[in-house]
Amino acid sequence: MERSLRILILEDLPSDAELMVYELRQAEIAHSYRRVADREHFVAALAEDWPDLILSDFHLPNFDGLEALALAQATCPDKPFIFVSGAMGEEVAIDAVQRGATDYVLKDRLSRLARAVQRALREAEERQERRQAEAALKASEEKYRLLVKNLPGVVYKGYVDCAVDFIDEKVEELTSYPKREFDTRNMKWHDILVTEDYQQFKTAFQRGLKESGSYIREYRIRRKDGEVIWIQDRGQIICGPGGQVEYISGVFFDITERRRAEEALRESEARFAS
Repeated sequence: MERSLRILILEDLPSDAELMVYELRQAEIAHSYRRVADREHFVAALAEDWPDLILSDFHLPNFDGLEALALAQATCPDKPFIFVSGAMGEEVAIDAVQRGATDYVLKDRLSRLARAVQRALREAEERQERRQAEAALKASEEKYRLLVKNLPGVVYKGYVDCAVDFIDEKVEELTSYPKREFDTRNMKWHDILVTEDYQQFKTAFQRGLKESGSYIREYRIRRKDGEVIWIQDRGQIICGPGGQVEYISGVFFDITERRRAEEALRESEARFAS
């Protein structure tokens, strides 16, 4: 069973607190409340993590509403805090909101209180849902990042103009070029292809586009340090509703050792045959 809303009321006049409670009951906002009138009891209630929402007078004997707001912000910043005051100038009200107050209601306009409470709770719930979604997204991205990091290849997102985006820094190990060279589009993938391999690089893409939407192609690239290595490029072409290519999702693998072994085997077989 869902518990009722718990409201902490910081108010030195019991009659004013009762008027607030009356307005909430009239609006059928199920709640329980605790009234405190000084700093000591207010801090104690915050320490218990008791309130879901705080209603506070602005002027209190030996205690200041802005100080109460600061304490609430330090202890439970996600809990809505609404000032309910007999007199509150516009500049003071704006300052209070800038400091973190959710809203303010004048005591001679308590008919606004229920709506202010409902709006504050709705906004708090939306913030909570947004934080949860952001946390879930962050966790998902971290999981994906770790997966990509542990793959033997370099994951990329490519485009028809040969611009490429990389998820992590492994492209630097593969090409010896800084990742930022590709991120800023100063460097495109065809810039490091061995010239003689460019045509087969292009043909494999066109064939993949016409047939299965994917390709596996092998070609050479020249690293920044001058070394030439062999790449196996596995890509999936992603097209939009109109058939236009939006991007390519793929993985680069360094297959230099395999190609060298194959070449050595061919040479060995040729010598044996002769």
